[in-house]
Amino acid sequence: MVFSGDVDASTWSTEGGFTLGEIRLSGSTGTDSAGHSMRITLKNENMAAWLDGAVFATITELICLFDRDSGQPITNPHCAQGQRVSVVILPAPEASTTPRGLATFGPAYAGLDAPFSPQIQS
Repeated sequence: MVFSGDVDASTWSTEGGFTLGEIRLSGSTGTDSAGHSMRITLKNENMAAWLDGAVFATITELICLFDRDSGQPITNPHCAQGQRVSVVILPAPEASTTPRGLATFGPAYAGLDAPFSPQIQS
């Protein structure tokens, strides 16, 4: 787990066949995340996560949210304000970190100019 927080806002809409939006989290009191914030943008999937305003993770890493009370995974339309969540980031599959993989489905696909620099190591 890289972040433990509460959902401050979860906004999304369907445009051109895509679910687009963002999730904003504030760190939970009594955890290492207290006093920090995370923003996750989505385009069908969680595309990028910012920790305190700085890019923390991007596709091709898998940015996953889990309900802290039930332990169940949360799909984007089911993320609700006030929900207690844990953010888990799984390392990018090796094939997706090659130049060809990144050109096809890397951070630029998420609208980020930053080079791929995984926070999570295999």
